[in-house]
Amino acid sequence: MIHARSLAELAAGEPGRPSLLTIGSFDGIHLGHQSLIRSLVETARASNHRAAVVTFFPHPLIVLRGPLRDPSFYLNTPEEKAHLFEQLGMDCLVTQTFDLDFAKITAAEFIAQLKAALHFQEIWCGPDFAFGHNREGTVEWLKTHGRENGFGVRVIDPAIQSGDVISSSRIRRALADGDVALAASCMGRPYQLPGIVVEGDRRGRAIGVPTANLQTWNERAHPARGVYACRAWVRDEPVDAVANIGVRPTFETDSRPTVEAHLLDFDADLYGQTLRLDFIARLRPEKKFNGPAELIAQIKTDITAARSILEKPSPPRSIYLLSPRSLSPETIAVTFAKTSRSPQSFREIAAELTEAKSAEFHERWVVGYGHASVAEHAVLHLAFENVSRLAIEAIESNRLASYTEKSTRYQKWDPESFYTPRAVAESSRAALYADACRMLFDAYRRSLDPVKRWVESQAPRREGESDEKYDGRIRSRYVDNCRFILPAASLANVGMTANARVFEHAIRKMLSHPLEEVREIGEEVKRVAQEETPTLVKYANRVPYLAELQISKPKIQTPNSKSQKTEWLTLVDYDRDGETKFLAAVLYRFSDLPFADALEVVRGMDASQRESLANDALGKMSLHDIPLRELEHVAYTFDTLMDQGGYFEVKRHRMMTQTPQRLTATLGWATPRAFEAAGFAGEYGTAMEAAATAYRTLAADFPEEASYVVPNAFNRRTLMTMNLREAFAFCELRTAANAHFSVRRAAARVVEHIRGVHPLLAKFMRCSERPSAETIEEEFLVNAE
Repeated sequence: MIHARSLAELAAGEPGRPSLLTIGSFDGIHLGHQSLIRSLVETARASNHRAAVVTFFPHPLIVLRGPLRDPSFYLNTPEEKAHLFEQLGMDCLVTQTFDLDFAKITAAEFIAQLKAALHFQEIWCGPDFAFGHNREGTVEWLKTHGRENGFGVRVIDPAIQSGDVISSSRIRRALADGDVALAASCMGRPYQLPGIVVEGDRRGRAIGVPTANLQTWNERAHPARGVYACRAWVRDEPVDAVANIGVRPTFETDSRPTVEAHLLDFDADLYGQTLRLDFIARLRPEKKFNGPAELIAQIKTDITAARSILEKPSPPRSIYLLSPRSLSPETIAVTFAKTSRSPQSFREIAAELTEAKSAEFHERWVVGYGHASVAEHAVLHLAFENVSRLAIEAIESNRLASYTEKSTRYQKWDPESFYTPRAVAESSRAALYADACRMLFDAYRRSLDPVKRWVESQAPRREGESDEKYDGRIRSRYVDNCRFILPAASLANVGMTANARVFEHAIRKMLSHPLEEVREIGEEVKRVAQEETPTLVKYANRVPYLAELQISKPKIQTPNSKSQKTEWLTLVDYDRDGETKFLAAVLYRFSDLPFADALEVVRGMDASQRESLANDALGKMSLHDIPLRELEHVAYTFDTLMDQGGYFEVKRHRMMTQTPQRLTATLGWATPRAFEAAGFAGEYGTAMEAAATAYRTLAADFPEEASYVVPNAFNRRTLMTMNLREAFAFCELRTAANAHFSVRRAAARVVEHIRGVHPLLAKFMRCSERPSAETIEEEFLVNAE
C-alpha cells in the first residue's frame, strides 16, 4: 500500500491508475468504516481502479474547536490506522496534515487537489459527509460538482447496531462509561491500548501481584477508571491479564491516572517493551480499600473473575452486510452454506471464493445433492415493466416473495397502455380486441372528470390548498372508482424481491403457464436471473405436469340459481372446535401438558374460565402487536364472488391460500355509486356490455386470451382459505377506511362470519367498530353482482 503524508507528496510522484476514493477521519476504523472500505475495495478490484482513502491528522475537530478539556480522544494512532487500512486491502492512503491553513481550503480547491493526486472517478461517503471551508462541500454539492466535472458520488448508509448508528463518538462514549464490550461490538475487535512498560514503585510486586506499568499516549482514549479483564500482547503472543486504570486510591494521592496490568501465569522482564492491552470486560469500578490486606483479597477475586472470562472468550458481536455490490449472489449463498462446517468468519469464507468455485459448489450440492435451501441466501431484485395486469397475477403467485406494483388507485392510465397477445393480433379478431381495449380506455378517460367533480363536491378544497396538494388528497377517491373500467390487458410495472430458490420455482411456473405473455416473461426472468445466479436457476424449465394439466369436467346437473340471489361470500368450512383448539394450544405452550390433555382441560372449563384464558392470550395486545401464532391452528374457507379490482387487493395476502377461477365476463359486474352520482352510469353500463360482448366473441377461439379484455368491474370466484392469525391481519388492514371499498366489503363480511362461529375470539379482532359489509355496499356500490 502506498502511504503518502500529503496530497502534494502523492501528486508529485508517478501517476497511478484512476481511483475510487473515500474521505474521512476514520478514527477507530469501526464496523461501519470497514463495511464501506471492503465494498470500495471489491468494487475497485472489479473495475481495475485503485482503492484510495484520504484521512487527516490531527483530527479536524481538535484543530477547529481547540484543545479538548479531556485530551484522551483518539481511538488509534495514525500508524495503527495505516496498518488497518492495509489489512482491509486499500491500495493508497493519504494521511493529510490538518491545520488551520488547510481548514481554509474551499471545497472546490480540495477536489482539485484530489483530482491531481488520485485521478479519482468516484467518491464514496456517508449521507452527512461535508468538507471544505465552513463545510460547504455537502453531498448535494458533491453530486452537482461531480456531474459538471466527470466523477460520481456513491452515498453509503451508516451501519446500525441495536437501533443506533455505529460511530467513533459512540465508541468514545462507551469507553468513557467503561463499556468495553459495546466498544468492541462497534469496532469488530476489542479496544486496544498500547504502551511502553516503564518502571513503577514496585508496590504490586511487594504484595505478590507484580504489574507492568504502561506509559501510554496521552491523547489516546482510555476506558473509564476501573479494573478490566484483558488480553495482553507480548511480542505478538497473547497473555491473560487483569488491568487497572486509575489513581490507586488505596495508596496514592496523585490524581494522574495510571495504567498497570498484572499478567497471569507470566514472569519476565518487560521494561522498555511495547505491551498492547485488549480490553475484554470491565470487572468493577475503581475503589479505595482499607489497607493492603483488603486490597489483596479483592485482587484475588478480580483474578478469578478474569480467568473465568478469559478462559473461553466470546468474540465480539459482528453484524454486517455481504453486499451484492461486491459479491455475487451465488458467492453469498455459498458463504452462508459453508459456515455450517467451517470455523472461519463469513468474511474469511467469502474472501476465498471465486465465481467459478461458487458455481462448482452449487452444481454439486444444490443440483447434485438437492440441498436447495442454499439457494435461499441468494436474493434477487427484479423489475418488470409494461407487463399486463393479467400477467402480474402469475408473477405475484409466489408466496415467499415481496412485490410492489403500479397502483390503479393512485395513477392514471395512458390510452394505449394495453397488451395484445400475439395469437389474437395474428387472427381475424385483432380489430375486435383492439377496439374493445381502446373503447374501455376511452371510457376510463372520459369518466375521470365527472367523477372528480363529484368527489370535489363531497370533499371541498381547504383554504390555501394548492391545486397539486388538493388533487393529491382526493385522487385516490375518484381514481378508485374509475379503475373499475380498466381491462386486464392494462400495462403496469411491478418489482419483485425473492431468493433464487423462489425464482427457480417461479420461472418453472411461468414457463408452464397457458398465456404466451407469461411464458415469455418466464424466459426473460430466467435470462436476467442467470446473470446473477447462473447455476441456481439454469435448470428451471417448463414442467410438463403443470403445462399439460387438464381436469375433465364431470357431467353434473347445474343448479338453476338464476332465480335466486346467491350469497357473494360464504363460509363453506371452518374448525367447529376452533376456539377450543386455540385455547388448548395456548395452554399447551405455557404448561407441560400433552395437547390431548390440554384439550380436555379446556373442554372442562366454564364460559368465564374460557373467556379469562382468551383474554390472557389476546386481551393485552396494543394497536401494533401481532397476535400469538397459536391462532394459526384455527382455519376457515370462504367461497367469494367479488369484482376483479377487489380480488387484486385480496391476492396480496399470500399467507392466505387462494384458488381463483379464470377471469371471465360471465358473472356480472359491480357498479360504483360514484358513477351514478356523477351522471356517468349510462356510459359505464354501455362500456361493460360492450366488453362482455367482446369477451364472449374472443372466448370462442381464445378462451385464455379473452380474459385480457375483461375490466376490473367484472366478478370472479375465488376460494380463500386462511388461518385465524391471517384473518386478524387481513380484516384489520382491509376494513380500514383507506382500503378500497370492494375489499373493505369482503373483509367486513369475513369478520361477520368469524364472529358468527367463533365469537369469543372474534371480539379481539381490531376492527369490531368498523362498518358492516352492507353499510359499505350501500355507500359505495349500486350493485355488486
